[in-house]
Amino acid sequence: MRFAPKSYMHEINQAKGFGLLFNEQMYPWGHNTFLTEVRETLGLKVNSPRDIQEGDMLRLVKWHERQRG
Repeated sequence: MRFAPKSYMHEINQAKGFGLLFNEQMYPWGHNTFLTEVRETLGLKVNSPRDIQEGDMLRLVKWHERQRG
């Protein structure tokens, strides 16, 4: 998520779920033309990565391991 209200994260935590906040809006890989238009027209931070960053994936894996005990 990007710029999610704190209430969303609270609800996710209450449901024992995992929420990951990003600095940028994420779009499917390969949409560079669209991202350029969004960036220039709306001034938003956007990205279309091919893969999830290792640090982000590690946060998910660590959370999952804690849930399993």
